[in-house]
Amino acid sequence: LALLDTIIDSTDGVPIGNYLSQYFANLMLAYFDHWIKEEKRVRNYFRYADDMVFLASTKEELHILLADIKKYLAALKLTLKGNEQIFPIAENRADKHGRGLDFVGFVFYHNQTLMRKSIKQNFCRMAARLNKKLNISARDYKQKLCSWYGWAKVSNSKHLLKIIIKSQFYDTFVLRCKAV
Repeated sequence: LALLDTIIDSTDGVPIGNYLSQYFANLMLAYFDHWIKEEKRVRNYFRYADDMVFLASTKEELHILLADIKKYLAALKLTLKGNEQIFPIAENRADKHGRGLDFVGFVFYHNQTLMRKSIKQNFCRMAARLNKKLNISARDYKQKLCSWYGWAKVSNSKHLLKIIIKSQFYDTFVLRCKAV
């Protein structure tokens, strides 16, 4: 507690950059994680800070679990944000019998993983800006885009890369970023 008090009081206003909210989420929800996995025996549970995903075979299972979670959190004097949703996950983007799960910057489907739309748009905008520069070095080009490439390489985005990466840099860009 003394360490937390020192961090909180280290600056005027909100101490940006020291990740207190993530730390508090992990501290407060560590026992919740154990309860979900060990007592409730939920196999498909994912959490990043205070964002949680639960997967089950039926909506009924999820509604029962949601009620149990609300009771558990109420005992800790915590509540859910109120944006909880229960829905079927689609097979892919074209499947109209469900939808994708938007979580940690990706949209997950059963057979497909895509970048979140806003991340893809920012990637395309930056690539377009760099593609207009006539005398940009391959090194600078790669350096500006490699972080977005990280998103693209773990999602189904190979076609996107071929379209937006400047043709003269494509082969070295993809090969170089894979090696990094």
